[in-house]
Amino acid sequence: MKKYRKGKLVSIIPSILFFIATLFLILSPLTLKKAIETQNEIFVIFIDELKKNNLQSALFSTFNYIFFNVLWILIVFMLIASLGFVSYIHYHDKVDDKILLVSNIFFLSLILLLTNSIVGGIVMFSFLLEIVCLSKTYEPNKKVFGKTFSIISSKLNFMSIFLGVALLITILSNLGSFEQTVAQSNLRLISNLVPNMTQIKEIQKLQIDAMAEGFEMSLKERYDLMPQQTKEQCSLLYETMIEGIESYRNRSKERIEQQEINIQDTLSQFVPFLSVINKSMPLLVALTGYAIVSFLAPFIAAFVALIYSLVKRR
Repeated sequence: MKKYRKGKLVSIIPSILFFIATLFLILSPLTLKKAIETQNEIFVIFIDELKKNNLQSALFSTFNYIFFNVLWILIVFMLIASLGFVSYIHYHDKVDDKILLVSNIFFLSLILLLTNSIVGGIVMFSFLLEIVCLSKTYEPNKKVFGKTFSIISSKLNFMSIFLGVALLITILSNLGSFEQTVAQSNLRLISNLVPNMTQIKEIQKLQIDAMAEGFEMSLKERYDLMPQQTKEQCSLLYETMIEGIESYRNRSKERIEQQEINIQDTLSQFVPFLSVINKSMPLLVALTGYAIVSFLAPFIAAFVALIYSLVKRR
């Protein structure tokens, strides 16, 4: 009877750990809005620090921002999830596969009920698929570290695909809610890559000068080709047109100085693909989430496998 109860208990441990890991991720400060802002803020911090200090300082500040806003959350999430797989490996001979499956379905339903989160539901579903697959294919191995590392790294990489898909689906299904966040975040990033407002005004003035000089040059060339008698007859008209061009040049420059520049309209002129960047942001966020988790997976797997192998030796 005690063995049966213990079998029931250890059968639900992986499900509980997957539930805790998923709930931690969903309730963490790393919301989707935060993820969108953070993705561009990383580049903004790097560029600002590079302008003020050196490359070493820029890299340190950027990594510091990434770690405290993204990495620690994903590391804790992945560590808890890894413990779920380790618990199955450790108690595999005592686990009841039916209870394992039912408990995972129960906690998947609970995640959807409590959070109503697409990301939470899809991530929890990926854990369900992974643990069921593991229960069907797992074979004990004397090489504890190698076996554990292989299982955890492959499962975390598999989960990262589901996480990327979940992020993409969530953003696309709530695109109206995220449009302003995406636009503002991209605008802030590009604002750090283009000249400041004073420089933009100077560039606009140079454009006015170039256009005015082009008109004057074309007019002068045509005027110089005229016969002398025609020149004398048209000299007043020619001078009036030159004065008009100069007047246009001066008035345009004054308007540029006086006007309040709308940064979004101005950047749209300098960066015509800004709208394309905004539209591609959901895919970029999904790919970034997938890439970070995939990058962390072997390190998390190696750490957990090492700890577990050391514990097994005692």
